[in-house]
Order: sequence, then C-alpha cells, then structure tokens
Amino acid sequence: MDGIDSDSEVRIPVFHIASMARAGETLLLRCLSEHPNLVITHNLNAEDKPHEVRLFEFLKTNDVKSIALDDPMIDGYDISAESRFILKQGTWEHAWPFNGFILARNPASIYASLRLYDIPEHGDDMDKNWCEQRLPRFLAWLRDIEPAIVDDFEKQSPIDQFCAFYSRRMGHLLTTGLPIFYYERFVVSPREEMERICEILDVPFVEDTLKTFKGDRALGHGGFDFSRSIDISSLMKYRDVLSREEFDIITAKTAATHRAYGYRMEWDSIDIKENISNIR
Repeated sequence: MDGIDSDSEVRIPVFHIASMARAGETLLLRCLSEHPNLVITHNLNAEDKPHEVRLFEFLKTNDVKSIALDDPMIDGYDISAESRFILKQGTWEHAWPFNGFILARNPASIYASLRLYDIPEHGDDMDKNWCEQRLPRFLAWLRDIEPAIVDDFEKQSPIDQFCAFYSRRMGHLLTTGLPIFYYERFVVSPREEMERICEILDVPFVEDTLKTFKGDRALGHGGFDFSRSIDISSLMKYRDVLSREEFDIITAKTAATHRAYGYRMEWDSIDIKENISNIR
C-alpha cells in the first residue's frame, strides 16, 4: 500500500529514522524540524496532535514510501511539493523495507539515559523506576518486535533486560543495510553529520538546523528541553550514572552488536571504527 488512491502526480517521500529510545532521536528531530523541506510526523512535541497520531498509525501499519500531496491522510500538516516526511521508528520494527537511516548510540549511554528518565518525577529509586516505568514500555515494544522472548525477558535483571533488547533491536537494524549515523559524531561535528543526513534525505543543507534555541519553545517529547544546544556534555555522562561493574556487564553482553556497529568501548573512552560498509 502506498497511500490512498489519488490523481495527484506529486508525492511526498517518507523517510524513517530507525533507532531506539534515548538514542538522541528528539535532539535530531528538533534540528531537522527547522529545515523548511522536512516535516516531522510525530513525537517532536510533548503531546502529539490528532492528525499526527493518525498519520503515525497509518505509516506504521502500511507499506508506504510516499504520500500524494493531496492525500487527506496528511491534512493538518504544512506541506509543499519539496517536502519530505520524517518518521521516528524507535519502538517498533517496520514490516516492510523503508527509506532513511539508522541512528546509533553506544549501549552504555542509552542505558544510563533510560535509568535516569522520569527522575525526579517518579522518585530517585532507579530500580523501582525501572520496574514501574521502563519495564512496561519495554514489554510493549517487545510484543511487537519479538513476542517469543517476552516471558523470559520479565525474569531478567534490568541490565540484562536492556542488553537483550539493545542486541535484538539494533542487531536487526543492521540487516537493513541502511546508512548508519552516530549520535556521538553528531554532537562532536554537527554540521558535517547534518550535511550527510540532508544528502540522504535529498534536501539541501540549511544553517537553521544547527542553531541554538533560546528557550522560546516548550519542552518536547520525553521532556526534551528545546533550548538545549548541540554539545558534547552527554558523551561521558554514563560514568556519573553507571558503576564500572555495570559498564563492564553492558560491554560484555552487547559485544556482538556494538562491535558490529564499530564501537570500541572502554570506561574512559568510546570510539567508533571506520570499517563498516554502511557507516556514514
């Protein structure tokens, strides 16, 4: 299925950012939202609007790589013939081949971010927070991605649950052959990486995608602060959250997957190798 039948000859391409939660998707979506030709389908602002939920559910459950400019499914969006839709694919696996790229981040940083998420709103007990807030969401994602492992998953420790999910989700994305972009590289060299992303999305690079916001917008999806600048402060934050033992467990249990992405993980530094065919 490729959109609702239409007489329009103008079609808007749909590109996926395929990743997993806390990999830096909202920061990237915020930047891309400033491009005049890029339209974020959903999960940019704190709450999705009805037309955003409608389009997300449609794109998630159908084989759609483009949508006719006059398709009523995209009513509510500001669209032109030069537009491209950007779809965040972080909590499900698309049943069909799709266009776009993979957004990677090292597993230690993702786990640390997940542990901190919803604190202090739900208290500073990270184990309790995981069981009450993170685990139900992981189980919901797994029922879509890999239902056969749900029962065993519930019996594991939080760190083992994360490692199993990261390996399954990010490992599968490698099989798509899509270009890989790295959160770590983006925050270090945002212009260079944004230029590459724009090339994939077939739009010209514009400076506004990298501007620093001044707090004139509300919080975004997941409590993301739109006034946050692109900087490297998050790169080593895992060391403030994880113990060395936890880091070593994550490194060992995700080894096959994070090495396949080119990560070399040491407590004091996390580097990326250059020998992956679809690396960007």
